[in-house]
Amino acid sequence: MRRLTVFPTLLILAATACAHPPRVLPGGGVGYQSNPELGWHTKAIVSKREPETLFANDGTICRVSPDRFRDTAVGAVVRCNWQ
Repeated sequence: MRRLTVFPTLLILAATACAHPPRVLPGGGVGYQSNPELGWHTKAIVSKREPETLFANDGTICRVSPDRFRDTAVGAVVRCNWQ
């Protein structure tokens, strides 16, 4: 009986070890994102947090100057160094 419970447990551990960790998404939710594009890309802004953080829909963030933050609207598409 013990043998039947060890194998499924090992499968679950192996599957979770390969998964990406959960990310905090814009708006405060938690979700999973595989292969977010890091570095210089053009992305749509889904949320902002003062004084300088922009959020993309894949959970990446970009820190910008206060004046660029002020001039960037949610929904705008911007080129930035996403992290």
